Amino acid sequence: MIKMLLGLLLPASVLVHGPQQAAAPDVQLPVALGETFDAGHHVTVTPLAIIEDSRCPPDVMCIQAGKLLVAARISELGAVSERTMEEHVPLRLRRGMLTMQANPPPAAGSQDEGQSDADMNNDTSEDGTNKDAASSYRFTFSYAPDIASSQPRANSGA
Repeated sequence: MIKMLLGLLLPASVLVHGPQQAAAPDVQLPVALGETFDAGHHVTVTPLAIIEDSRCPPDVMCIQAGKLLVAARISELGAVSERTMEEHVPLRLRRGMLTMQANPPPAAGSQDEGQSDADMNNDTSEDGTNKDAASSYRFTFSYAPDIASSQPRANSGA
């Protein structure tokens, strides 16, 4: 009897409320230097260059944590600026906060197989950073709009 009632109520519920669908997560894959990340809410970020990476490799115990600083081009509602971002430190934009996350630093002593330290040092860009190391960075960004800017505006007409 209970099964029969449930069998009748479930289709009626679908008719009244419509089918339930899980919301697809709005996830974007990490981007490399020079690639653009769409953070939503009309905000895009393009990491341009590594300014500093003094983070500790995962397999080393460090006294000080270090930090990752990245030069980034940020577009918010069409306004474009270049800013310096620090990993895990929210950056104030006009209408919200933008936070950067990056892949962990390479393990201590890691280098491409068959490539000596001298070879790696010869493969540097104009700013002195290792091109191979810079190409291994991947970034994601999260944007949290201010509550006031995410609210729909009320019509002022009567």
